Amino acid sequence: MSRMTRFRTIFITMAAAGALCLGAATASSGATGDSGCWSDKQTQTAIAAGQIQTWSKIRKLGGVPSEYHETSDTPVCPRNGIPFYVVTMASPKGEQFKIVLNAVDGTT
Repeated sequence: MSRMTRFRTIFITMAAAGALCLGAATASSGATGDSGCWSDKQTQTAIAAGQIQTWSKIRKLGGVPSEYHETSDTPVCPRNGIPFYVVTMASPKGEQFKIVLNAVDGTT
């Protein structure tokens, strides 16, 4: 298995796991008081205050390959009080999937 194929398999598996976690967090978000995703202004304010990092920095920290590109906006959505970027991505072959990365440190 080539290095890129192995990375792609790991990356897609991580993205799928993140999407499952997002689904579980979304189902419970009403109980925690989280109310949807932030506006662009709220996101920019949090970046300026140093509370979260920009999507480009988080993308690098999360190890998202440059060949993959965003097919959606890059909203920040709190889950149990933790801000996450929730982004639809496309592979070079056109396969689409959601990626959910912590907006502070880029973890899933």
